[in-house]
Amino acid sequence: MRGWIEGARRVPTEKKYVGSYPLLGVVLHVAADHGAFEGSVYWLSSSNNPKSSSHFIINNATGAIVQMASIYDRTWANGLYWIAGVPFSPAARRPIVGDKRAMMWSRITPGLDPNKVTISIERSGDPSDVWGTAAMDALIRVLKYISDETGLVYVAGYTLVGHRHIDPVGKAFCPGVHYDFDRISNLVNGDNGETDTDHYVTTTANMRKEPTTKSAVVKTLDVGSVVSVQNLISGEMVKQYGTTSDLWAKTADGYVWYPLLSKDVR
Repeated sequence: MRGWIEGARRVPTEKKYVGSYPLLGVVLHVAADHGAFEGSVYWLSSSNNPKSSSHFIINNATGAIVQMASIYDRTWANGLYWIAGVPFSPAARRPIVGDKRAMMWSRITPGLDPNKVTISIERSGDPSDVWGTAAMDALIRVLKYISDETGLVYVAGYTLVGHRHIDPVGKAFCPGVHYDFDRISNLVNGDNGETDTDHYVTTTANMRKEPTTKSAVVKTLDVGSVVSVQNLISGEMVKQYGTTSDLWAKTADGYVWYPLLSKDVR
């Protein structure tokens, strides 16, 4: 079934936005359930709790995965509400202003519910719990599945964040203290911690002086040529070849729109 990972237990929920909303990132959570995994599955999926849901929850003790919504729909795990352009924390019922607002995810659009552009993954247990080995393996598997299905590339703090990056007032504890977003991103992307990674050009591409199609072309890259990517940054949002993305690869010589590159020879 499209949007559902193989091998996971499926407990579908009706608490979701249905439709093709753009995907800007994955948000990691902790259920704060003291290890009561089945209780969290019920809470996140049941209509008896009308306010929250999630795409996935992972059992921290066993690594078992439960999926409650297709990755092509959007659940209700990390929302905000807005009054006169000011974001409010649903959990704390207070505005997010000052230093706290500066801590928020850079991809949040004023007035838009962040749930509509994110996929949510919960982990059972409490914020102080260390990740179980099987649970971390399960998280990497889910993240790879999302990447394979959607083309999302993980960049810590940019396309992979915690709930605290959405709501630093009411959810400052979430997803917990034992989260190394850089390491998780590298594990999923296959970077092994390397700064420079070779990528192959999948279709004729222009390398530009700045990360925008309005910038001067430095050179044109042929299909199959190799570029060394230093890191990924946010630039102009480009829609091309059926893909919409604002990720640009920074190289020693300029910038290339990232969807035109691949780590695999094609």
